[in-house]
Amino acid sequence: MILEDEAAQTESQPSRRNQSGETNWTGIALALIVHRLVFLEGRGSFTPMMVSSGPRPRLLPHRAFPPYAYLPGRFPHPVRHPQGHSYDAEPDAAVRVDAVLRSEAFRWGADLFNFGYYWEAHEAWEGLWQASREAPEQRTFLHALILLSAAGVKLREGKDVPALRHASRAARLLRALRYPQAFKAAIGMPPEELADRAEADALAGARLHASISPVPSAAFAFTIVPD
Repeated sequence: MILEDEAAQTESQPSRRNQSGETNWTGIALALIVHRLVFLEGRGSFTPMMVSSGPRPRLLPHRAFPPYAYLPGRFPHPVRHPQGHSYDAEPDAAVRVDAVLRSEAFRWGADLFNFGYYWEAHEAWEGLWQASREAPEQRTFLHALILLSAAGVKLREGKDVPALRHASRAARLLRALRYPQAFKAAIGMPPEELADRAEADALAGARLHASISPVPSAAFAFTIVPD
């Protein structure tokens, strides 16, 4: 929804060029080699790098993380490219609108988000957002989480302005919820607190979190842990 709209713009920009305008073939080659070793040939595993020193809890430890955290224009598109990590993957089962925030799909999105898989979290939550058409407050809440995922992608890309824009839009939606207490258990904190934390991390500067490595790195200091 949000990131897909920007993907074409991202891939048409000189994101693979250095400051002198020359193509950074060394960086591209390294990324492709790592992708082949880990994904195509099944060697090794990635350990996500965290912003904070404390351990982050896995919400669904039985589900393996993707072999790379997608960044537009850097790695194979997860669902469109034959080498994408979710190419031909089975879609998640449909979830009743009243069970969305307690579903495994929601927790999977939170797990991905907490460990730096922001594009993948965006995709996990978007299906739930689409299923919430008859629950406008819940739909607004999920829209905010999707925007935070988009902000995470921009933070990893080192793009300050769009990262802050997405985080600010998410914060406005979270603060505008009419019944914020209804969503506290889903994220482990009041929505207003999540709004404050997200804006603070985005304001800290995307340059601090910039990383085009396939190894996922968390750009937000907070974690979303459903009660």
